Amino acid sequence: MGWGDAVRGEIGGWIKPDKLIPGATVGVVAPAGPVDRARLETGEAQLREMGFSVRRGTHLLESRAYLAGCDADRARDLGDMISDPGIDAIFFARGGFGCTRLIPHLRTRQLRENPKALVGFSDITALHLWALRNGVITFHGPVVAGQWPWTTECSQSLFSALTQTAPPGEIPEPEDGPKRSCIRPGKAHGRIIGGNLSMLLASLGTDYELDSRGAILFIEEVGEPAYRIDRMFTQLAHAGKLRGISGMVLGDFCSCPPFGDRGYIEIVREICEAWDIPCFRGLATGHGRQRLTLPLGVRAEMDAGRQSLRILEGAVQ
Repeated sequence: MGWGDAVRGEIGGWIKPDKLIPGATVGVVAPAGPVDRARLETGEAQLREMGFSVRRGTHLLESRAYLAGCDADRARDLGDMISDPGIDAIFFARGGFGCTRLIPHLRTRQLRENPKALVGFSDITALHLWALRNGVITFHGPVVAGQWPWTTECSQSLFSALTQTAPPGEIPEPEDGPKRSCIRPGKAHGRIIGGNLSMLLASLGTDYELDSRGAILFIEEVGEPAYRIDRMFTQLAHAGKLRGISGMVLGDFCSCPPFGDRGYIEIVREICEAWDIPCFRGLATGHGRQRLTLPLGVRAEMDAGRQSLRILEGAVQ
């Protein structure tokens, strides 16, 4: 039984976090690298403008080489935020290396018993996969101390995803976002999962390994040349993660240069033709300027020929 089924078979039913209301308190934690204070304060101000109160994790501004403090402290901040009834959602300050080191310190029942929206992208993909393995809907969206300023579309998408129980419908195509195009035509239904390509690969062989069966697989990446993208997609195929997926949607592939005349589009097209996968590219979420919020674990449908992705259920209750 895979992600395309109505429930997560080995866990039970899917759990949606509660929607945010005006005045809700959101926590900010640093699961990976050290946090830039100025960028953090800019992001916190943006969250307050959206009507939310902000509370920092105890160890948010610590630094230990390329990490924001030791693993146990970073994990404790996240666990404390999950368990705290006064925290309504959890935002990650930034991505970068270190998220996978937290997972052995996290209690698997904790999030199911205290479901909170988790918001972030890039290496945060590891924590999204952990949440999905525990049957909890999560959110591929902007980080607090990331690239500024947030666009109007970014803020609106984030606010809507976290406050509206109605299905959000079709993911828009911002005028100044990446241009969409069809890689292989076809239609697909399934729960949408995925995230950063490198982090999906890093999950293989772990307890939170990507389960792509029956899913619409979303993938984004940054800074990887074509030959490395080729290697990563090949490994996904060898690991059985492209067998039985319903469809594929590509977000931003920023600063991913071609090798000669062979770029990531040609690589993905070859993969999709080999595995009979409908696919389109250009969803405005990832490392680009436009970072729309994409709920993960919810039912969706796509039409690669029309380059459309429609979310069929609300991600909060």
